[in-house]
Amino acid sequence: MEEVNNTQAQEVKKSMMPMIVMAVIVLVAFGSVGFFLMRGNNTRATPAVEGVTQESAPATIEVEGGSFYYKPNEIRVKVGQPVKIVLTTKGGMHDFVLDEFNAKTTRVGDGQTTSAEFTPDKAGIFEFYCSVGNHRAMGMKGNLIVE
Repeated sequence: MEEVNNTQAQEVKKSMMPMIVMAVIVLVAFGSVGFFLMRGNNTRATPAVEGVTQESAPATIEVEGGSFYYKPNEIRVKVGQPVKIVLTTKGGMHDFVLDEFNAKTTRVGDGQTTSAEFTPDKAGIFEFYCSVGNHRAMGMKGNLIVE
């Protein structure tokens, strides 16, 4: 009788093993997705401050420029809010160009910092990009969203 119970217990364990393995895989997958989503939140610029006037100090947005990327690649500001883009490069020569508001930094090399200031006077979505070589074509661009 005891041998039958042992056999049944082993069969139950064997049938439960795939479910346990699947549960562990699901937990690891959800944990990984959560980690990357939380990490992704750091790529956004600080939300725009409401009620900012022309006389206010500019909202300073720190941007990292690397091998064909900007981080963040989406920046949100308000119409009439002065903006200061501070670009720090990570590898190679880069700049920051925003044609719509005539904003352009100087070109700087690895580890260097440069900046440009402007005040958006109309709402919309405007592309910024790196004008060095083919960096823009390789994806080194982003959007300024003016609300």
